[in-house]
Amino acid sequence: MERKKLHMNIKQIYSMVRSKIDRKYQIKELRNKGCIIGNNVALNNSFVDPGFCFLIEIGDNVTFSRASVLAHDGSTQIVIGKSRVARVKIGSNVFVGYQSIIM
Repeated sequence: MERKKLHMNIKQIYSMVRSKIDRKYQIKELRNKGCIIGNNVALNNSFVDPGFCFLIEIGDNVTFSRASVLAHDGSTQIVIGKSRVARVKIGSNVFVGYQSIIM
């Protein structure tokens, strides 16, 4: 039983460390693509538009909960024959709730 507990704790620690590394890597990659991201930003399984991230700005102390940030809207392609692309600015001290979509 004790060995099983130890194994579970090691798996939990690994999972926690891995997710922190992945989050830091994701933020670094977005910044490299031109996205402006402030300090203390937690993306938490969220999606930031990689094709247009140079149009996205995220302030300090922002937390996302499985949300999406898009700088384009392809749904207008059907109606007017063009996609809409625009800047997205999220201020500081913001919480973006579960499954929100910001455009």
